Amino acid sequence: LSGVYHPPSRHNCASPFAASAPPPGAIHLLPKRPVRAAVLRGSWRAFRSCIALMSGVAALHHGTLLPPSLVARVPHKERLVLSFVLEFLEANKIPAQLLVNGGYVRDLLLEKTPDDLDVSLCLRDCLPDVTVASVMHGLPAFAEARPELAVCDVQITTILSDASKDKNVDTAKIFVRVGEPHERVEVDVMPTIGEEYYDETDRVPLRDVRGTPEQDALRRDLTIGAMLLHVERGADRAASASATSAADSLQWTLLDFYGGLEDIRNGVLRSPYPTSKPLDQVWDEVMRTPDERLLALQLDIRPQVEAAVDSASALEHAALQKVWWVKVLRDDPLRVLRALRFAAKFNFQLHEAFWSAVPFALTSLQSKVAGARKYTELVKLSKAGRAPLLAFLQLAFGRALPAADMRLACLAPALFGGADAKGVAQFLSPSLVERPDSYDAALMRQAAASLPALLSEEEALGASLAAAVLACISTRGAAVDDSAVARKAEAAREEVARACAGLCASNEMRRAAETPLFCLHQLLTPPLAQGQHGIFAREAGATGEADAQIDADEFAMLVHMWEVLAMDKILIDRREPGHLPHFILALAHAHCSAASAATLERRLEQLLRPGPPISGNALGAIRSLPNHLRRSALSNLHVLCRLRNETAPLQDELQLGAYLDERCPGLVDSLTAEWYDGGMLRAPYAAKGAKGKKGRGGKSQAC
Repeated sequence: LSGVYHPPSRHNCASPFAASAPPPGAIHLLPKRPVRAAVLRGSWRAFRSCIALMSGVAALHHGTLLPPSLVARVPHKERLVLSFVLEFLEANKIPAQLLVNGGYVRDLLLEKTPDDLDVSLCLRDCLPDVTVASVMHGLPAFAEARPELAVCDVQITTILSDASKDKNVDTAKIFVRVGEPHERVEVDVMPTIGEEYYDETDRVPLRDVRGTPEQDALRRDLTIGAMLLHVERGADRAASASATSAADSLQWTLLDFYGGLEDIRNGVLRSPYPTSKPLDQVWDEVMRTPDERLLALQLDIRPQVEAAVDSASALEHAALQKVWWVKVLRDDPLRVLRALRFAAKFNFQLHEAFWSAVPFALTSLQSKVAGARKYTELVKLSKAGRAPLLAFLQLAFGRALPAADMRLACLAPALFGGADAKGVAQFLSPSLVERPDSYDAALMRQAAASLPALLSEEEALGASLAAAVLACISTRGAAVDDSAVARKAEAAREEVARACAGLCASNEMRRAAETPLFCLHQLLTPPLAQGQHGIFAREAGATGEADAQIDADEFAMLVHMWEVLAMDKILIDRREPGHLPHFILALAHAHCSAASAATLERRLEQLLRPGPPISGNALGAIRSLPNHLRRSALSNLHVLCRLRNETAPLQDELQLGAYLDERCPGLVDSLTAEWYDGGMLRAPYAAKGAKGKKGRGGKSQAC
């Protein structure tokens, strides 16, 4: 298109982050990824949002003011807070820059409603006694003295661990009540950080708290989260302006030192890297041990060829990107998981340099990062929606790591696990995925497509993990043996149990991960039919219903499915995590033979028919029923009534007694004769380890 400016791509990172200026009069066109995704989804709302994003962000670059359309997305209560802090700095003649940073800026530029207001104070030009703590401690009294600023209360909560205090981290959390009626705003405040130094055994770095905004941006893990907004008073602000007018007149200058805006436009995730330092210096800072230098050589991180000046410069920048990302991930290995989370959440492409850097962080990711911290990140990902969660799992299980690292074939075993509550390391097995390129993500997605939309984040995470792990170790096809799939389901259950223990996951996630695999194993392991099943099967067929003409084995399978899937609780809206019948059968469809899956589907349809409410109190009508057979009796009755399409309530002894006399004459006598022999319970029905236990009707095991 004539007159259209296309920003240079960062996919190969072949040039510095400073993009060439567009020609005069050119239209700065955003890349096609967001628009194409919106069109393919058929979402007119998403398409209009992309058009708005173009108009609001297209002309932005480092050092420009945010347009009014983006400023309007900042909540008014947060503008009041920032205006109040600026007023305090001006009144006390503190020459600190007020900066909004991190995900707040990223979300604003992505046309999302920003949250989690993170603020930095650049104290570089301030006296040594001026710190974040000293500024924060002055705010409550200032709010009382200046009620016209619309801030009625400031509460300060420090968020420093003892280790952080020892390492000179000057940070605080404040809670501000603003406006009328009062609204509460939570703000995290930090200084701009300069150089950071990490201890090998600790995630908390030693920090220079008098850094510049550019240095502060460099320490971020991703360029899209390294942008800052410098908040200042507008030139047209009147001295007598109201709090609202002062807040609305703020100026917001974008500081984008490392190309985060361009990466948003291109849909790319990469780390910032220092272009002001030569490669040799960065190499010596990062590659500190012979093992690291050897691994870097095996991964071809540093260019070894002589080239023309332009090519050499491009190769050096590409190497800088890789080497610095090694530092970023090694300093805090949790950033590996964060990068995958953001790639899935925003549907962005991870820069190839990321995969070259990952092997340097794997050992620390398993030994240094607590499983509970990984779990927190995973739950955040699950909150983003089902599509990002499945995309993340596909990356974790299906993206091969560089061949130079032979410890793990993919990232999943390092991500899903950690030290459990007793300090024992538990992870997915390293051998779970031997060839990530052959991982069949379609199996996972096929099963996950049947998950209900309104699951909690923990249950969706657990069930999706179950589908992903089973896809690693199972097969599909018409000749698949049910017993083999059952064994693989049990193996998958053991895998997710270890992963959840290592993550210190909630009980909800654990049950959501383990229960579907346990149920699948049980459904593919037929129970032995008992004589009572034959009696109930004959009673079901007495009505003449075509699909009620079944034998004892089929009736036993229906009762087995009823109990395994906990259908009694599902039908009264008391379902427990992981008891997801359609998802469990979707796992069967993905991994079993077509015939087996169809059989399970037919049985579930029969059990989902309308049936009567049946209370345990009604079982007193069966005087010969031992206590330990009460659950079995309820299950048999539920299945019988559904096969016979009967829905009349059976909630007390009178109702059940009348039903048995009128609809099932002789059933109780036949069951009693089946259960007892010579006044004693037969072996199949005897309670294990229980002697002389009384039943509801006063009958013991000796009748």
